[in-house]
Formats: sequence, structure tokens, C-alpha cells
Amino acid sequence: FEHLGLKGDFSLRLLRTAFKRKVSGINLLFYGEPGTGKTEFCKVLSTYLGALLLPVGETDEDGNEPSRTERIQHLRLAQRMFAGQPKTLILFDEMEDILPGPFHGFGSFASGGISKVHMNRILERNTVPTLWTTNDIAGCDPAILRRMTFSIEMRRPSTRVRQKVWRRLAKNHNMKLDEQTINRLA
Repeated sequence: FEHLGLKGDFSLRLLRTAFKRKVSGINLLFYGEPGTGKTEFCKVLSTYLGALLLPVGETDEDGNEPSRTERIQHLRLAQRMFAGQPKTLILFDEMEDILPGPFHGFGSFASGGISKVHMNRILERNTVPTLWTTNDIAGCDPAILRRMTFSIEMRRPSTRVRQKVWRRLAKNHNMKLDEQTINRLA
């Protein structure tokens, strides 16, 4: 993720400082079209920090698709359970699932299933730094965006970066790929 440059470095430093000072209300938002590496970047950040990354709200207790309410409950439970634990991050992937917007009614919190004030307090009071991903922030309430400590738009990496990824994948899986194939894949 060196293509993120200073933004990626700043994310790392921000989280290190949050761990060191035990700061509440740390939320990092990574947004951009699908396939740009938002979730993978969260994994890389946790690895560089030597932190435990806890994805929350991905399934219900039976392994099925969770409701909006269940996703929020998982987040709140993880925040309580891991409060005070050193070097722990929560990952809330695909946050648009819980926010009102074009896919969820009329685009207002009243039709969205979670109150605006409740969402604001979740963001302000979280004790475990939380990494949020979403494909699109266009329908995201400005109050939520203001409560993000730092945000990065994840754009499609350059061809050079994608070539580098393919070379690394080929090496990791003991596959021989010629440059023409790597270029075509990238």
C-alpha cells in the first residue's frame, strides 16, 4: 500500500498514538469502489501495529446474514469486551449496511433503523479504535463524516502497483508468470 504514501503512514502513526495514549473516539474511514483494497489495508495496518483485528457484525449467531441491529449490537459488544485491551482494532466492513441511504428507504435516519444520535455517540465514545470501510460516502450524513478521525479515499492502484501485487502473489504461490501475463492481469 505504498501508493497511499503519507496518508497510509499517517494512519499508522495515528493508531500507534491512540494505543499509547488510550484515546477514545478513534475512527478511521476507508472508502472507494470495490476492489481497491480497503479491507486488506485494514489487515496490513493491524499487522504493522502488531494488533489484533476483530471484524464485527459479519454474521448472526447462526452464521447467517445479520440484520442492521445485529451488526450494531456486535460492534457495541466488542467495544465493551475489548475496552482496555492493548493493541486491539475493530473492523466494521461495509458500513453502508447500517446507514440510511439510497439502498435503505428515503435516505434519512428516520427510515434507517438506527437513530442519528445513537450513531453519533457510538463514534464519539468508542474505546477501541475502529476501522470503517464503505464503497461510497455520497449518501453518508455529514455528521458521521465529521466524527471520523481520519479518512482515506482508496482509489484504484496504478498499473505499476497492480503488477507488483501480481508478482508477489505469483511468488507466494510458487507460480511462474511471465511479464506479458502479469501485465495482462494487472
